[in-house]
Amino acid sequence: MKTVKHTQTISIPKNELDEMNSIIKGESGILGEHTIATYTAKFENGIEADIKVCGVKEELDAEADQCTPYIDAVLFDMGNEVAVLEPTFEHLDGEYIFNLDGTIYEVIIV
Repeated sequence: MKTVKHTQTISIPKNELDEMNSIIKGESGILGEHTIATYTAKFENGIEADIKVCGVKEELDAEADQCTPYIDAVLFDMGNEVAVLEPTFEHLDGEYIFNLDGTIYEVIIV
């Protein structure tokens, strides 16, 4: 059986990408548990992926194991969450690959 792969590329202006990467590395001092930025890829079959840069609590609770902003990548089908990637703490640009029932959805941020 052949694997179907859908790919969408999101181009972000360099200054914005640099700012988001600085936030993710914890260099900006931005805190708070809100979403800082959301980038959405829309696939031709109605599936969407949100790649979000998220803040953190100003004070960590005893159970928290990360103290830096992070990237939350989620795949949606008709508004319903169908796949989630592990949070990442490195940089926004790159590939985000979801596998939904044998179909690959790839988001590339450049």
